[in-house]
Amino acid sequence: MANLMAQKNVRREGTWVTLFQMPGNPEGQEEKLTIRSVCLLAEAIYTSWLGAFYHNVAHDNLLQLCPYDGTFWRGACTHSPLAENLRLPIDTELRKKRYREYLKNWVANLSGAALTRYQAYRKWTPMKQEERRAKQAAWTAEERSAHNSQVAESRKRKRDNWDEERQEDERNYMRTYQKNQKEQMNEEELKAFKAANAAKSKKYKEKKAKTMTEEEKEEKREKQREYMRAYKDRRRELRATNPEKTAAQQRRDQEAQNKKNAAMTAEERAEKNAKSRAKAAEKRAKTGK
Repeated sequence: MANLMAQKNVRREGTWVTLFQMPGNPEGQEEKLTIRSVCLLAEAIYTSWLGAFYHNVAHDNLLQLCPYDGTFWRGACTHSPLAENLRLPIDTELRKKRYREYLKNWVANLSGAALTRYQAYRKWTPMKQEERRAKQAAWTAEERSAHNSQVAESRKRKRDNWDEERQEDERNYMRTYQKNQKEQMNEEELKAFKAANAAKSKKYKEKKAKTMTEEEKEEKREKQREYMRAYKDRRRELRATNPEKTAAQQRRDQEAQNKKNAAMTAEERAEKNAKSRAKAAEKRAKTGK
């Protein structure tokens, strides 16, 4: 590396980057600021040592600490990371919100040729999206599976770095998003939406069950039993502390169940009864009663 960097006439092929990452899960604002400071300092050091600064931006004091000898390349970075302000994730979200507001006002003030160009861009974007959808529609099953696996792995890596607060924020966002979606649907669309979600959930559970070991299945059943015990304990406590509210909730539950049963077809009702009888028979077989 040192020999290559010392040679003046070596041609660089393409572009490359150096990433700096710190493990950890900061909790407070002070700890986040400390980690951000270390990251900015590391970025400045690597940018100086690897010759990414423009010729009049380099830090001489950092170059003196460089372990390499010889003439360095000069890149295109026009400012030092040490000149940046410390930004926290919340500042990033606020900046995005302000940018959306700025963009909205900017579009409202467009006129003439600028407005024509922007409208052309807005028309071009859906065309590119439609082109991408058509390309994806022509994928084979293997290509689609590979793409889905790549997307799932990317999302998993992203979520693994989230703390509990970030995960809860994401869950709340998805709940609110789905609630808003349902409120805008009519009865037929809502029924189709629920059916699609049920089919997707069933497919996922079947796929998950094929890869689970007996120990994992037993652990899952134990968690379900524990959840049901806790749920029943909460209902008993509610009945003891507020019997009127409990009776009203039971009436609402019964009315909702009656409405749901009335909307069922004969085939759905027969399937539900068959599942109930099978479940009862399985329970009798286990308990011997």
